[in-house]
Amino acid sequence: MRSLRQAERALDDAAGDGDNTDVRARLLRAETSLEAIAALLARAMGDAGGTPTLQGVVDQVIDELATRADAEGVTLGLSIDQAVADVPAAMLDVVIRNGLVNAIEACANAAGERRVELSALRQRAGTELTVLITDTGPGLPADPPRAGTTTKPGGHGLGLSVCDAVLDDLGGRWSLRNVPFGAGCIFSISVPVNRLR
Repeated sequence: MRSLRQAERALDDAAGDGDNTDVRARLLRAETSLEAIAALLARAMGDAGGTPTLQGVVDQVIDELATRADAEGVTLGLSIDQAVADVPAAMLDVVIRNGLVNAIEACANAAGERRVELSALRQRAGTELTVLITDTGPGLPADPPRAGTTTKPGGHGLGLSVCDAVLDDLGGRWSLRNVPFGAGCIFSISVPVNRLR
């Protein structure tokens, strides 16, 4: 965030070169986003009540996003296999939140049913946790988003970059693909269970 403040000071110094309102607004949005991400990570890492479970993390994120989903006319669904419900998942908070927010936003202007479904299960003989976030939005564009890029007006491309960083640290990965039959997208998160302990 210090770099963002330095960039803002450089804009002030160059104020005579033209209107920098748009650039300044983008810097402010980026700083706000980074502060929110830092707060989420601090909360996930500093939970004094013990390590949050996958069920606890998902319940909290869905509770926090329910009003936003309702405002967009999006129904949230949840299916967590009991075999993974108690897996420690504090660090997955920000990844799950990013996936759900993106899915809700994708459904916001969709025709027909607007639904986001989160499911979680063990795969690879029980050694891997997989979380799938499926939406009924328009699906991926021809040039799908990658870490550091965005398809949203006013977006920064920070969400998938943060997902990359968190999952890389956990030995995990994410992927995006279109729903095979019908409209929508699937955001898949896979993490070795032994890295979550």
